[in-house]
Amino acid sequence: MRSLLIVLAVLVTTLVIILTPANAAVAHDEPEIDAYVTSSVVPAGQTYPLQVVVVNTAKHEWAERGSVEEELLFNASLTAYNVTLWLEGDEGIDVKTDRVRIPVLPSASFQPGYASRTVTFLISVSPDAVGKHTLKLHVSYERARIIDVTGNISGIYDVVYYYIKEEKVIPIEVEVCQSSKPILKAFPVKSRMYTNEVSQLVLQIANEGNGVARNVEVKLSGDLDVLDPKTAYAATIPPSTSVPVSFSVKSDKETCSVRVEMSYEYFDGLKWVRGVDEDTVQLFFEPSSAAITISWGDNEVVRGQKGLLDLYIMNSLSYPVSALVIQLEEPDGVDLKINSILVGFLNPGEVRAVKIPFEVDDEAKFGYRTINVSGTFRQAIYPSVESLHTSIPVYIKPEPDFEIVSDQVVYAGEDNQIVEVRIVNNGGDAKDIHALLKPSPGILVKVPDAFIESLKSGESKTLKFKVDVDEDVIPGTKYRVMVELTSEDLNGDEQKETEYFYVRVEEKGGHEYVLVLILALVLAAIAVYKKKRKKI
Repeated sequence: MRSLLIVLAVLVTTLVIILTPANAAVAHDEPEIDAYVTSSVVPAGQTYPLQVVVVNTAKHEWAERGSVEEELLFNASLTAYNVTLWLEGDEGIDVKTDRVRIPVLPSASFQPGYASRTVTFLISVSPDAVGKHTLKLHVSYERARIIDVTGNISGIYDVVYYYIKEEKVIPIEVEVCQSSKPILKAFPVKSRMYTNEVSQLVLQIANEGNGVARNVEVKLSGDLDVLDPKTAYAATIPPSTSVPVSFSVKSDKETCSVRVEMSYEYFDGLKWVRGVDEDTVQLFFEPSSAAITISWGDNEVVRGQKGLLDLYIMNSLSYPVSALVIQLEEPDGVDLKINSILVGFLNPGEVRAVKIPFEVDDEAKFGYRTINVSGTFRQAIYPSVESLHTSIPVYIKPEPDFEIVSDQVVYAGEDNQIVEVRIVNNGGDAKDIHALLKPSPGILVKVPDAFIESLKSGESKTLKFKVDVDEDVIPGTKYRVMVELTSEDLNGDEQKETEYFYVRVEEKGGHEYVLVLILALVLAAIAVYKKKRKKI
């Protein structure tokens, strides 16, 4: 029956994928659920709260980005939803707790502080169950498989998520023990460390046994240099507790395997004896270039904008840097007036603010642009020169950009003349457009207001206005008409713009003489034509 359900689920998922629109994004990455116990030693003959840490260790391995669907799926594909856990015992261990549920379990790569949950299962241990046992932790969860976005991505749009259910079984090993003996484990406290820098490594030494450890000595060995101290000490570590110890370390590798040797004294029931536990931890060091972080203040600009961009440069290292030089490579549509920045000396934790003059082209394409950043620096305590490479996004906001097109002739001293004005939108989509005409003296617009419901980018619409022209205006002269345009972009933000067009004033009645002349020429041509026909 279970196999039939699995086959049915696969068929349904395949059908959903087939029927999904072509522009939908499909997740290739998925959550990675793992679990371990906080203490693997449990006492025999007792009802014991077994604490299990469930963690999502997933990271992106194959992620496509660019479209709205891919960006949303990039953030959601590694998250596990509706996680259900239940523990299966064996002959010597009976599990009393039913199912445990976790609504959302994000990945450590996105939310390190929320990627793990500690759940407790109440187990009943038989008095004669001494030894190692393997319990089965059943895990079921849902993950985002497909995301489809419909609607206008510049305004209101709908997002549809398609989920798929996954199941797995994780072995949980415990040891039922009668003797009172400590079991020490080492856990590195997550902190940011950089290559070629003296970093502070903090280890939590946890006692997972049921005996007290005293006079604890901790030593490190492996792929890193331990500078100080060579041996760390802890006076006592009771069961189910932990104490921190710290070392100053340095590594030129990004991944290090470190062996932790922990020696201690414990009471075996008759006397204090010496014991030794060993553990291996993996340490990760980021390149030192990542310690120089560069970011913008407000990275949203508009076409034609001129001003200053605030560039923030921070030193996250524990030591100063010197000879810091930053190079900026401007993207299409954005003109950076300064491309090279000499920062010089930067203390640890210091943030330096630099103002960069910029100008956005009037015809720049809307959307995100990338400013590529490179540079070099020298750590104060090391002679080597380090390089850095990063990028900064700049967003060109799609605001409306109107143009007025009109080539109109009006006549002095005449009323109720029609003036046609074409409004062209060369920018982003606009709605609720209000055009208010303010002509030069001598030209009266009877109804100066006109409205357009919406104009998409590249669209135009012609407005008509009825005007009276004073007889005192000067014929043969062009008069300027100001147009105040108020509109809203698709985000509802109000935009104001002022444009101008010109009308040419001709002498009153001049156009009538032209019409009479044309009519006379037509009549003369007809008369000549008839005369020729009579001769024939």
